[in-house]
Amino acid sequence: MASYMRSVAERDGERVTYRRGGQSWIVASGFKGDRIFYRKAMLACGDTVWHQIAFEYPAAEKRAYDRFVTRAEKALAAHRNDGCPPR
Repeated sequence: MASYMRSVAERDGERVTYRRGGQSWIVASGFKGDRIFYRKAMLACGDTVWHQIAFEYPAAEKRAYDRFVTRAEKALAAHRNDGCPPR
């Protein structure tokens, strides 16, 4: 689990400016050249699979993307058990 969380948060060529996490989730954002990246992963389906979102967009367009990224992040949390196989 820790290695997966590191892979979400740390990538070559990126400068992480925000990183938070808990037992079952991780979020990281920052810069890759003149682009912004945002990634969030959380355990879902009874902590058996990871659900993840990832975005990369021009830093010059940050304001245009902020609302979309926030809504997508909230949807990820709200639907964390959608698509899970029946138990």
